[in-house]
Amino acid sequence: MKLHKLYFFACLLFGVFSVNAQMKQLRFDAKSTQIEKPVITQPLSFSTRTVNGPVLFEPTNYKLSNLSAGLPVIRVIARSSTGRPIAFEGRLKNAKDARHLPIEEKVKTYLSQLAWVAGSKGLDKQHEIVAIQTDNKGEHHIKVQQKCNDLPIFGAELTLHTTEGDIDFVMGRTWPTESIGAVAESEGADHSLTRVWADMGTNPPVIAFGLWSHLLKNKSELGYLPVSESELRLVYHHSVYKNAVERWEYFVDAFNGEVVKKYQSICKFHNHQDGESCDNNVVVNSKPLMQKELNDGLVVDPLDGVATATAQDLYNINRTINTYQVGSKYYMIDGSRSMFKPASSMPNDPQGVIWTIDAFNTAPQNSDFNADHITSNNNTWSNKTGVSAHYNGGKAYDYFKNVFGRNSISGSGGNIVSFINIADEDGSSMGNAFWNGAAMFYGNGDAAFQPLAKGLDVAGHEMTHGVVQNTANLEYQGESGALNESFADVFGVLIDRDDWLIGEDVVKPAAFPSGALRSMQDPHNGASTNDFNRGWQPKKYSERFKGSEDNGGVHINSGIPNHAFFLFASSVGKDKAEKVYYKVLNQYLTKSSQFIDCRIAVIRAAREDFGDAAANAAAAAFDAVEVLGGQGGNYENNVEVNPGEDLILFTSEDKEKLYIYSADGDAIANPLTNTNPISKPSISDDGSLIVFVAEDQKIHYIEINWQSGTASENILQTNGSWRNAAISKDGTKLAALRSTEENFMVIFDLLTGAGANFELINPTFSTGITTGDVLYADAMEWDFSGEYVMYDAINRVESSSGFNIEFWDIGFIKVWNNSSKNFAIPDQIEKLFPALDEGLSVGNPTFSKNSPYIIAFDYLENDNYYILGANVEDGEVGVVYENSDIGYPSFSRSDDAIIFNEAGFFGTDLSIIELESDKITAKTGSEFVYAEGYSWGVWFSNGERKVTAVSEVNTDLADLRLAPNPVKDQLQITVPEHGFKPLNIEIFDLTGKMLQSQSWQGSQRTTGIGVESLKTGAYVVRCTAEDAAPLVKKFIKL
Repeated sequence: MKLHKLYFFACLLFGVFSVNAQMKQLRFDAKSTQIEKPVITQPLSFSTRTVNGPVLFEPTNYKLSNLSAGLPVIRVIARSSTGRPIAFEGRLKNAKDARHLPIEEKVKTYLSQLAWVAGSKGLDKQHEIVAIQTDNKGEHHIKVQQKCNDLPIFGAELTLHTTEGDIDFVMGRTWPTESIGAVAESEGADHSLTRVWADMGTNPPVIAFGLWSHLLKNKSELGYLPVSESELRLVYHHSVYKNAVERWEYFVDAFNGEVVKKYQSICKFHNHQDGESCDNNVVVNSKPLMQKELNDGLVVDPLDGVATATAQDLYNINRTINTYQVGSKYYMIDGSRSMFKPASSMPNDPQGVIWTIDAFNTAPQNSDFNADHITSNNNTWSNKTGVSAHYNGGKAYDYFKNVFGRNSISGSGGNIVSFINIADEDGSSMGNAFWNGAAMFYGNGDAAFQPLAKGLDVAGHEMTHGVVQNTANLEYQGESGALNESFADVFGVLIDRDDWLIGEDVVKPAAFPSGALRSMQDPHNGASTNDFNRGWQPKKYSERFKGSEDNGGVHINSGIPNHAFFLFASSVGKDKAEKVYYKVLNQYLTKSSQFIDCRIAVIRAAREDFGDAAANAAAAAFDAVEVLGGQGGNYENNVEVNPGEDLILFTSEDKEKLYIYSADGDAIANPLTNTNPISKPSISDDGSLIVFVAEDQKIHYIEINWQSGTASENILQTNGSWRNAAISKDGTKLAALRSTEENFMVIFDLLTGAGANFELINPTFSTGITTGDVLYADAMEWDFSGEYVMYDAINRVESSSGFNIEFWDIGFIKVWNNSSKNFAIPDQIEKLFPALDEGLSVGNPTFSKNSPYIIAFDYLENDNYYILGANVEDGEVGVVYENSDIGYPSFSRSDDAIIFNEAGFFGTDLSIIELESDKITAKTGSEFVYAEGYSWGVWFSNGERKVTAVSEVNTDLADLRLAPNPVKDQLQITVPEHGFKPLNIEIFDLTGKMLQSQSWQGSQRTTGIGVESLKTGAYVVRCTAEDAAPLVKKFIKL
């Protein structure tokens, strides 16, 4: 940035030097070329104006505020596909002052600020700390359950993490609760449970007494279930066993008994194609073979205790196993581990053991299900299946204990129980294994599988399901369920770590072409696309399964995170990768975590423990499987730089006249007008229209013809009195504020002359609830889409004591709908800062010239002034300049500098400071005075540019057609010939929330997507193909 040459010329010409202050005063050369001002006899006709300004397909996403009220800030670093914030970074402004506080107080303080950013007011008062862990560096990892009316919100969990003792990273999901009233009387848990049995079509099951009955316990809990982005329902969550195989999760409305949600939560080794309906009336035999032995009791022999034996497993390999002697019998119970409690009742109620039980080829679903100890009279063992299961259970225990210090599945020394010889419901041999929430069950194989107890990775997989249940407790459906399966596979291949295959030792090659059930290295596994029964899995997110089968594809879509782990571990090594993944499972993920949460957590944990190189490897791994960091849409679309000149419009510090100079200091219009402004002027994107309110309180406009070098001025609005006005970037719409102090903004459509009033309110985080404490607005600027106006406003918070607090803040109001070419519906307002601390104010916001997501604004903290820059998409905030007065910033044509007001020795000066590439922080030492004694600099240009949301459109997709448009229920999408490229179709609302998506496979040109569930309004279709830029088109839903 050059110092303007006129600055020096004027000083030499006029010799303006002060003996006392030694300051130079800029004066403008009266002989400079001026734009001639012709006489206007008719007002400007906007109806015939050619619009060359920017038109965005998608407006900048202002939904859900990213920025908090302090410096530094808590910022959103990731959102879900629906736009909900799911990960946050940043220390509190007073973090150092809070370091001496107990961790519980730190959590409460942090949550009070996070609540505003996350959109969950009151989170600090409605939460429960579930667990606090301290790692080997002394850092804390805290899990928090959000509550409402002292009841849990299911799926609303957070994990908070410290660095150097300060909380600076949070993951998870929260929900707004302000609209939830007190809990009314509901039906009791027992009555609610009868709804579950009725839905299952069965009576409550009778669980057998004996070895395993204590493992199967039904649980009921009252709480709130999120059923949409804005609705919580009071429900009973029943986790119930229909039998040992079928564990179900039911969510039943606490008032009317409606079954709101249900799914099966048995974690199988593979998707066995079982139906998901509950239609069998099962009563388990209450008298297993064990009953007599239990009733008779056993006399403890002095020689009772641990023993070892050598026996052959299913590989015919001799294995050393640990057994337990009681009297004259030996039991397949391992009491040799440190978790064992010798005082427990052996052998029928041991505690802290690895225990293998025989089911004698019976099915847990049937009434003849039987289970008993595996015993020997002389500590010799011919049951190879039992030996394999017992040995593998011990190996899995050793892995978690020796590598991570984890004491068994529960983490606190709970039993590891395995059932062998499990049959299918029809009595045939079962080709599967599963974790039922309490124990592992192994079948003896079928046409596709050998006995499942043979595989060490099978044991590792099933045991890890128990570890998952006792850590993140990932919900067993959708992406959460796929992560559940993936973590089971991850630790399966780490326990049996000689390859990247799952089930290679138990499958039959004729059933699986690769010789394995699954492959982390190549999830396609040698099978045809979508041939799930032969082991095909998606390798990347665009290939994901979108159906409802298999609990939403938990065994199918696990291939995506599986492959990410393979890539990560291949880069950093298994030793590092396993520690990262265990930390992620144990300290970061929660019940509702999705693929994007896993990505964020793996990157964070990798950086914490192994540095940036490991974090970069993690990011690259998830990039490769298309689980990307900006989930929920990337709205950081830049536009081309205006090709015109660098021009600056300003007025004197006394608000007299308007001038235009080049950025280098050449006079272009000196003055442009003798009319005195009372509002900072607003300029269209092509520099041809300038709008301002003058001393007569009328809205004036100046139209400039840059080719002829002429300008004309007239009054745009003669009715009423005004105090500010702003022109849209395409020059077709006007925002104006009446001279009276009121909380309304008036929007004019200059093409039709129509106008509309928009009330300015402060939104809350509850649907339909607003507050009316806005007094009036002041500064205004249109966004690039021409749909939103960014403004500042003064607010008043009144108290019953009569002490009122007033502060300025910044809002975004949607005033226009480009699709309907009409005014927007009211009350669509978002705030830049959801809450401001007392003594803070922000105002005079301005958009960058080429990045719709970058803004600058004044920040006032008590008597301290700053100009800040902010990225409204990722939440980054930077300090541009520490000022001594209000700055009224304005970005340069190329966004490499900002012009602003600052206090000089004799009055107000216009200064310029250069920016870094992020556009929100300044280059150190780059500030200089541009003009002394002048104010309200507006940097602009006079070129023409067409702005779109997609800079390049692949020609293969350039002819995307939507029909009918508007549409009522089924939208037909047509593209030209595109070969056999898989296409992906996504539907967004205009705030950027993805509402629907579906894949489009094959060579057909037309497909349909149902939109009947969408509300009336405008939406966006995005169609993408591999190696092609997306094409975006809008449609109207009737």
